[in-house]
Amino acid sequence: MTNSSTPDFGSLFDSYKHPFFSSDDWFKPISFYKLMKRINKTIAKGEKLINKLKSNKLACHNRFQSIPENATIREEYVSCTKSNCHHGLHGPYHYAYWKDPVTKELKKKYIGRYFEKEAFDNNKSANTKQDETMNRLIENNVKTEKKNKKRKLLITA
Repeated sequence: MTNSSTPDFGSLFDSYKHPFFSSDDWFKPISFYKLMKRINKTIAKGEKLINKLKSNKLACHNRFQSIPENATIREEYVSCTKSNCHHGLHGPYHYAYWKDPVTKELKKKYIGRYFEKEAFDNNKSANTKQDETMNRLIENNVKTEKKNKKRKLLITA
């Protein structure tokens, strides 16, 4: 049951005119070789796009690794400087802000467009957990060293 106010697909498809070829070309048979060639070309484009995305994410991750722990991550939209661009703002781009402890200046570093906030939060929590376990290990080593020194003193005395 179709609504009378909405046109059906057949009438929409028939009214569509492609600028480069007629509607008869849509249904022309194609050889298996040409079909496989087009499919392989499409797959290659997809793989290239995926590799580019992975590369961009890796670059963002590498830039993120060089940021101090006290940094704040912000999403910013940047205005375009091209005269023929009508978008206005581009983004979001991620930037890290932190205060340098030596010079007391506010520092800013570009992280990238493909930054994952969850990874940042997980990294911070993982770093604090690692710091806690390292502190416990150091305390335990210090305690055992003190006990060993006391034992040596008692044995030599």
